Amino acid sequence: VIKSGRYMVNEEIGVPVTVTGKGNFFVMSKPVFENTGGLRILVEESEPELELAGGVMSGRKKFFVTIIPQSEGDFKPGALALNYFNPAQRVYDRTASEPLSLEISGTVATAESKKDETAETVPGLSPFAYAGAGLLLGAALFGLFYIIARERRRYAGLNSAESKKSPDKKAVNADPVQLLREELEAAHGSGDSGKLMKLCIMAVEMINGAEDERRQGELALIKDKLEAARYANALLGDDELEDVYGKLMSFLRQGK
Repeated sequence: VIKSGRYMVNEEIGVPVTVTGKGNFFVMSKPVFENTGGLRILVEESEPELELAGGVMSGRKKFFVTIIPQSEGDFKPGALALNYFNPAQRVYDRTASEPLSLEISGTVATAESKKDETAETVPGLSPFAYAGAGLLLGAALFGLFYIIARERRRYAGLNSAESKKSPDKKAVNADPVQLLREELEAAHGSGDSGKLMKLCIMAVEMINGAEDERRQGELALIKDKLEAARYANALLGDDELEDVYGKLMSFLRQGK
């Protein structure tokens, strides 16, 4: 049923259309208005519901026409017409509704603008709720920084702790660079990527501060990549870890 009347800009005016009869519903064209100036017309169609009796096909097909006015003013889209083939008379025929007139004023909020408004102001949340969320976020960040600092201190002391456990590493004149290189090679050979990543972080700390400016830039990039993978769950592929290992071993062989 199509009703003339007053509507608003962007308001969706729905018009259901059901076609019943005999003939080929698969090639049926969509209903159209005579004049669509200033209007956006959307036509949805469903699959036809068909019956075959006595060699004659009959059934029905549903359309849903949506009219969306684009501006204010008076519009006369006219009749909603449907062209179809009349199998009884073997000619193309046309059926149409009563002419439609629309008076458009004002503006209805679109789905996008409603979504933005909802995002800007969430009803029901008091300022205390926002303050509580801020405190929780601050506590989470503090916990993250604390864990990073604790882990860095623990990894920095890993070599000395391992030396205390192993009698072979208590030599007074033991070379810490040589010991770290050996542990890196052992972790690399065993395929233990977790231990290799820890040792690589130790190597960066050991080398850092003893190289030229160009080398410092490379070490900073390596350090950021390792810490992001270790503490922020960033993805570090096997090829990237292999590249980091190769560069650090090269730096260690050259000496601090």
